[in-house]
Amino acid sequence: MRVLSVGGVLACLVLVACGGQPWCDPEAAGPAAGAPGGGGAGGTGGDTVLLQAPQLTVDVSYIKTFSLAWSAVAGATTYRLIEDIDGPAGPQAGRVIAEVPADQQSFSTEVFLPDRINASYQVLACNGTGCTESAPTGVVDIDRGIGFFKASQVAEDDQFGASLAISADGQLFAVGVPGENGDNAGIDSVFSEIIGENDPRIGAVYVFRRSDGVWVRDAYIKPATAQTRGYFGASVALAGDAQGYTLLVGAPEDANGTPAVGRSGAFYVFERAANGGWAQDSYFKAATPVAGAEFGFSVSLSQDRQWAAVGQPYGPDGGSVLLYQRTPAGWEYREALRGSNTESDDAFGEALQLDATGATLVVGAAGEDGALVAVPDSPATDDDAASAAGAVYVFKRNGGAWEQSTYLKAPVPEELNAFGASVALSSAGTTMVVGEPGAIVGTTAGAGLVLGRVHLFHLVGSTWVRELDFISPLGLADGAFGTKVALATDADGATLVITDPNENTAGSGLTAAPAPDGLTVSSGSAFVYRREGMGAWSAPVPVKAPNNQPNLRFGASLALSAHRGTLAVFGRDNSGLTGIGATPTTDTSVPASGAVYLY
Repeated sequence: MRVLSVGGVLACLVLVACGGQPWCDPEAAGPAAGAPGGGGAGGTGGDTVLLQAPQLTVDVSYIKTFSLAWSAVAGATTYRLIEDIDGPAGPQAGRVIAEVPADQQSFSTEVFLPDRINASYQVLACNGTGCTESAPTGVVDIDRGIGFFKASQVAEDDQFGASLAISADGQLFAVGVPGENGDNAGIDSVFSEIIGENDPRIGAVYVFRRSDGVWVRDAYIKPATAQTRGYFGASVALAGDAQGYTLLVGAPEDANGTPAVGRSGAFYVFERAANGGWAQDSYFKAATPVAGAEFGFSVSLSQDRQWAAVGQPYGPDGGSVLLYQRTPAGWEYREALRGSNTESDDAFGEALQLDATGATLVVGAAGEDGALVAVPDSPATDDDAASAAGAVYVFKRNGGAWEQSTYLKAPVPEELNAFGASVALSSAGTTMVVGEPGAIVGTTAGAGLVLGRVHLFHLVGSTWVRELDFISPLGLADGAFGTKVALATDADGATLVITDPNENTAGSGLTAAPAPDGLTVSSGSAFVYRREGMGAWSAPVPVKAPNNQPNLRFGASLALSAHRGTLAVFGRDNSGLTGIGATPTTDTSVPASGAVYLY
């Protein structure tokens, strides 16, 4: 028990005992109730008030949610809640996350789980004379906070989660289910499985929303006219806020047309009004549909919902990206972009991302064959000496016109490295991440190849400067580190997520670290890196599925919210479970039905 007083000597003792932290300032708690001049409860300015240290418990109460509960302390007028995300032994300082009145002895907070593995919490009982603190308390069994989402109805090869998108605030996310076989149409229609078709792959999209602290299904979305083998939901992009949301959905195998043009592709625009109702707004085909071009293979949407980029990676001349702009009359096509040297099979547009305002676009072309680092003037001057070495193109918008500003290669372009297979761009368009999952970065003792590298670039003036490279922290053979990447930045720092769905490790969740066992092949992992301000990047936090199993390919798709608070990861879950919040199992009754894990 600590003795607290308004007297100078004892007040100093309070600050020392409380670690000298700013949250220990007795003035921050305000004057004690009923005490003129800031004296203790029922006392005077010169009284000594004895406050007991509160007893705190921390528990996982729901998906991504910690609940704090503490004992009441006589004489306290407020309670101050402190979070230290890396624990007492870590370098980061704690921070005040809430201050609540004396009649409240519990508090719940939504958290980003990968940052909270070592987190500790304290509650300070305060009055006008100072505060007493509880012992630092961590959470037990953090893996119980991992969200587990399934479709409302499941079938083999549905691939629920094959594409993912999440709003900037992390409160709404979309899940593509391109293998779904329902021939029902429209918003929230009743599922009706198509009969008599071999591998129909019509597709669907689910939208989930966090409402009053609970995740609910916000919508089940089908196209207004179901397209057999359209693969609706193979790509998704989402942006907006409480005033409204926009959702892009790619259907790269759509063959609609007269006559039909197989796998020419399409994309759809859906809008959600402030009142919560979703509606299909638009349906687009390329101006000249081309068989096998797969228009809609990739989609990106600026956070201001004004620009949309749609990849057509297997079209003529190595692929293209089509740009659309929102106008008062609706969405309108603006132009098609190609790389300065792209040619057949370059896969320009397999990966792409717009910045927040639609002023910068980064496009990956993992099939590009150049072995030169310099920019070729045209396909004719490209040496084509390194098949599928890959490249990245950056485009800038000047008013309504787009032009290529940068052509990037890996430091050492090599055959089959697939530089540009994945890309991510910061909201401000000044930091870029490029995956090179085929790069050979080493060998194991058994002479197996360690594959995968990720490059971090930063814009300095008008030049993209390579700042740092990442390789798998595990150094195992046969991986594909960098298959997917996601980046979120804000004024406080950055979070980077890199996946390797080919990784062969046991382990589960956030607390059982990945470890090779020779059995759990292609289970997959994600790795979360964090940087505070412009400091050094942290060691990676490995993330696994809580129901880790062979061939789960965890991390084959992912989405990270711009505010760095929510991570969604796909896994080829084989269970027959449905809905939100079931306990994940290793049931294999419905192969590749798919699942999404929320962290």
